Amino acid sequence: MEQPGIKTYIINLPKDTDRRICITKELSKITCLDPEFVDAVDGRALGTEKLGKLFDFKKNKSYQSNGLALGEVGCTLSHYECYKRLLASDQKYALIVEDDIGFKGNEPFDDLLGRVVQYVNCKEPVVIQLFSFFDYMGKGFPVNNKYKVYKTYKSASTTIYLINKPAARIIVSAGLPYWIADDWSLFRRLGVRTYALYPSFAYHKDETFCSSIGWNERKKRVIRIPRSRMELCVLADECIRFLLKKLGIMKHKEYIRYRE
Repeated sequence: MEQPGIKTYIINLPKDTDRRICITKELSKITCLDPEFVDAVDGRALGTEKLGKLFDFKKNKSYQSNGLALGEVGCTLSHYECYKRLLASDQKYALIVEDDIGFKGNEPFDDLLGRVVQYVNCKEPVVIQLFSFFDYMGKGFPVNNKYKVYKTYKSASTTIYLINKPAARIIVSAGLPYWIADDWSLFRRLGVRTYALYPSFAYHKDETFCSSIGWNERKKRVIRIPRSRMELCVLADECIRFLLKKLGIMKHKEYIRYRE
């Protein structure tokens, strides 16, 4: 009996047909996927009142100093929907993809993804980013002679990543979202084990496609005097990261820009 492919949730606004065509073509380079489109949440179109039923703005205000743009809220809710779909399915894990990515050259994508999937096919809550820039400690775990998986302390991007059901359950059980989609540091503090593949075999078409759900509205985060337990945790996290980087214990990996 043929094994089902890796469940793949593709976040896309229905009106963005060009993106849908492009991401479908890119994903066809990987044969081991079982793709499913997820309608992205357009936060700017819904407005604050409607979003307030889906997103905890009050809790966000006590957690982040300057709040989120509506497009950022929409992005968070889009990924949150993918987690709920995974939990409602019989799948152990899923690949989550935004519609503005591409895959590099002629890499053996199926073999590489099959090797990385082994890290999320477990009972522990795990997320592995396949495109990101991140701070890490340790030497990493070799996937093959070119790629490694690193345990991350802080990372960015929700472009493409693997998440298993235990990790999705932890995030969803936190209640209405109040975070930005790629707040991997928060998820780590909640108990999710966060990893990243390096180098990335995917790339972000940031010069071809601008964000259609609001990532380009992203605000600069500032750290203020803690006014809540959540803010105190964030500050402590940043202080630890600063100290470990100064001591040379923690290092940084930047994604390598790719040109088609």
